[in-house]
Amino acid sequence: MKLASSAVAAAVFFLISVVVSQPHDHHEDEDRNTFSLRGNLDPAHESTTPRRDLSTNCVGDRLQANDILEPNESICANVGGEDVYFGIFTADMVEPGYTMYRVELRSSSENPDYNRFFRGIGTQGDAPNLKLQGDGNLLFGSQGFSGCIAMPGTAGNELTIGEDGNGQLLLQITDSTGEVIWILSAGECYPLVENSCTPVLHKDERLGWKEFLCTYDENGEVEYRFGLNHDVGLFGLWKGSSLIWRPSGSGTWLRADYLHFQDDGHLSLYRDTSPKTYLWTSGDCIDFTAEKLVFTSDGDVQELNYDGAIVWSLQGSKAPPEAAQDPRDSVPEVCMPQPSCAVPPTTPLFVIDDDVDIGDILGYPTPAFARSCGPRCYDVKDNGDDPPFDPEYGDTLRFAYKEVSSTKFVFRAKVCGTNCDDEPWAWDKGYLGSVGLMVREGLDPMDKNLFVSHEPHGQATWSYRLDTNGPSIRGFDGSPDVECLWITLERQSRDVFRFLYNYEGNDRCTREEGDLLDTTITIDDMPETVLLGLGVSSGIAPPYCAFTEARFSEIEFDEE
Repeated sequence: MKLASSAVAAAVFFLISVVVSQPHDHHEDEDRNTFSLRGNLDPAHESTTPRRDLSTNCVGDRLQANDILEPNESICANVGGEDVYFGIFTADMVEPGYTMYRVELRSSSENPDYNRFFRGIGTQGDAPNLKLQGDGNLLFGSQGFSGCIAMPGTAGNELTIGEDGNGQLLLQITDSTGEVIWILSAGECYPLVENSCTPVLHKDERLGWKEFLCTYDENGEVEYRFGLNHDVGLFGLWKGSSLIWRPSGSGTWLRADYLHFQDDGHLSLYRDTSPKTYLWTSGDCIDFTAEKLVFTSDGDVQELNYDGAIVWSLQGSKAPPEAAQDPRDSVPEVCMPQPSCAVPPTTPLFVIDDDVDIGDILGYPTPAFARSCGPRCYDVKDNGDDPPFDPEYGDTLRFAYKEVSSTKFVFRAKVCGTNCDDEPWAWDKGYLGSVGLMVREGLDPMDKNLFVSHEPHGQATWSYRLDTNGPSIRGFDGSPDVECLWITLERQSRDVFRFLYNYEGNDRCTREEGDLLDTTITIDDMPETVLLGLGVSSGIAPPYCAFTEARFSEIEFDEE
């Protein structure tokens, strides 16, 4: 095939050279075994240099770290009786003054396995070389070729060519310990490492490659993950397989060996080189009382101090709703100011021990759950597996609880109904069951208890059982018809309990008396050790929502 004119040839070359010469950012989904040129080069654009021209300077069977192959240099070996070369071969292009540099396998035979073209760069300028970097990545010009780097704590060592145990070609890169980093015939980086998850990162701990801070959905599948992804330590936050955040200001990926939680409260991303290269830090949120890094169920990463107060939040680095969804449009992460009427930071965190179905009579799998939505927040969903709530026949509810041994405590939370997926109309009509705070002597449906609750968009309700296996009493007060109420459950002595309700929006700092209800109940012989927690109760019979869901936020628990 001949080109119609030199102008056409120049145009074709321009298209090819632009495509080839553009730097290519590694992406976690890139197939590393695909080394095809971007833009198909037609052999007719080159000179008539024979494809298997072996006029190359073989420098041996290996390339050491930080060594390079210049054009017309290669590494070579005899494989199955054939001389096989891997290196840079050159050819003149039709356009005068331009040269095509090609990374190829060439051999002394016609064997297609040993005669392969991978990448080419056409240029009038400096000739590209093939370099094995100290981190184990093989580069052609400025483009990644192998796309794999050595694991943290090791370094790239050498590229070798030879025979494997079956007499086949083996072209591979190994690290300083002898472990394989990359093999030409495979599409993966080595050694293979499985993803691992942790729910919390404590001070002076770090995440390495394919290690993440994670949250799980109601089916037990990983939903959000924050850490160093894939096989080369790419840093970001993912929901499923979608990247939703990476450090602001980085026009490309930040590739690192470790994410370290420092003792001054900083997160630091670094390459384990000598000296270390620090690529990113979490900002100016210095707090030597920083204790742990946690994930909320909505995908926020938060750093908490010993008192449970938020020191730093990734939420501040997410793009606002009206912004473009490219994670590079994010704003700097924020240090978290404490609102004037927040839960006092010295108040101990309330962390549940377990969540169970009480009075479950049908026994089939359900979508019920209790999961953290922050350091003082839980989402709880009922199981839809019970008859309508009827304390006379035993309690039926989802109960997320903590065992508490104390005769004096205050338990308070903002309690909101949040969802009713199965019957949307129930939301509007207020048929959302009961959501609130509960204290029980045990997990039997007929145990003594006090349940201080409300029906979102309905009325305030409460129930209590004074004797084990005895009748239950239920009460109602007003019809606030709101989505959220503040509920306080206080144990004043071994047998005396006080409970009160407050409307959302009242000044929490001065909330000492209930503006909707404030009363006491005496339950004789209540044990000192009780189960204290969050309850959601709803039934399967219309008109009630079968899968009532509630959010308990700003949870405060203080005991004497």
